[in-house]
Amino acid sequence: DLRRLSRALVEAHYMKNGADAAEAAAAVIAVDPNWAAPQYDYAEILMSSGDLVGAELAARRAAELSPNSVTFSNLHANLLMRLGRNDEALVAFNRTLGLRSRHYASLCGKAVVLSRRGETAEAFKMLDLAISIRPRLKRAYQLRDSMNEKVQIARDADSGEEDM
Repeated sequence: DLRRLSRALVEAHYMKNGADAAEAAAAVIAVDPNWAAPQYDYAEILMSSGDLVGAELAARRAAELSPNSVTFSNLHANLLMRLGRNDEALVAFNRTLGLRSRHYASLCGKAVVLSRRGETAEAFKMLDLAISIRPRLKRAYQLRDSMNEKVQIARDADSGEEDM
């Protein structure tokens, strides 16, 4: 029964038994492919096993099935970012931020994507907003420090070229 399978999925996932969790998720999805939560769980299981492509497909399905879920949308955006699909990730982060404009994790993710695209000033704005929302968010400070370092290296390289 679906309830038993769903319970098995949750138990296996939280017990860090990836094979059992993946099997349970697949069984739940086979019974009801239009239920977003198992798709999300499956995405997390695949992500933790290193299958980012499979995880992205499952996260996309979860986000499509539950378009108002910030959690599902953010996972999908993060997977796109991890896969280097920056244009798609930016759209997905914007979708998430459309659902919750002050979602600090999405602001950080969007900052990473913007930085990769060379839109450093806008990336810093996203990080500053994330920090204003969660001042103790170490990841935002780490990202900002890393971006500052890259900007300084680029400036140093540019000034070195002018000296030649």
